[in-house]
Amino acid sequence: MSAQDSKILSELTAMLERSQVVAHYSYSDPAGAKLGEGVATVQGRKYCVSEGKAMFISNGATLWSVFSDRKEIYIENAGGSNDLFSNLPEVLKTVEGLTWNGKDISFTMDFPGTGKIACKATVQELPRNNDAKFSVSEDILGSKDWIVTDLR
Repeated sequence: MSAQDSKILSELTAMLERSQVVAHYSYSDPAGAKLGEGVATVQGRKYCVSEGKAMFISNGATLWSVFSDRKEIYIENAGGSNDLFSNLPEVLKTVEGLTWNGKDISFTMDFPGTGKIACKATVQELPRNNDAKFSVSEDILGSKDWIVTDLR
């Protein structure tokens, strides 16, 4: 990791520790074809990511994968190998071509099962907020209308 990358990583890590960070992101394959886009709200190790018809919510210990179109929820322990948002500073240590201007970030990374992807996001730093958005309502989890699969 270059000195510039280390400086960027330090700035981003400090921001995640002191603030709530909202990122409007997209990612594409090496040819530039868009693979996905969404909005991620991150506060320390907690996050809420909305991408298409899926939402991924973590309070730092538990990860809920919510598919509202199917009324289905999967519950797992947070921090697994596919849980990229759980520890962004560690993930960012593995990327290539990291650039950051205080608002926009971009990088390339190897994504398991997909290969190299190019990621970019516009980032907004907000004051820390309450934790309500980093968990799933007990009304939904206890509802007979939803299929809940607990994989913990």
